[in-house]
Amino acid sequence: MKGYQSLLNARMKGYKPLDVWVFVDADPHEGHFIDPENNLHDGYMAEVWLPENSVIGTLDLRALHGVTTHIIGDNKNRVLQTGKRIQQFKPAKVICSGDWGIDTMETI
Repeated sequence: MKGYQSLLNARMKGYKPLDVWVFVDADPHEGHFIDPENNLHDGYMAEVWLPENSVIGTLDLRALHGVTTHIIGDNKNRVLQTGKRIQQFKPAKVICSGDWGIDTMETI
């Protein structure tokens, strides 16, 4: 998972972004110019990249508490599974999207 540690560090210092973008099954080679771990420091939007081998049900995503979370990916099932996992951490809103369409999940 790339980008999460910098988000967690920022949250522990009191920073709460309005939105976080979560990319499911992200290719780590896509980011050879931009590393999501540096996004917040460099003034970009908060991003978290979940590689294909991520076991969604075991992810600690507490830094997403209270923020609107946009989940993007090609595999609808994995995106919705990620959305359900994120809901356990009580985000403000979960928005799932991909080439398959868009789904706004109700928060718990």
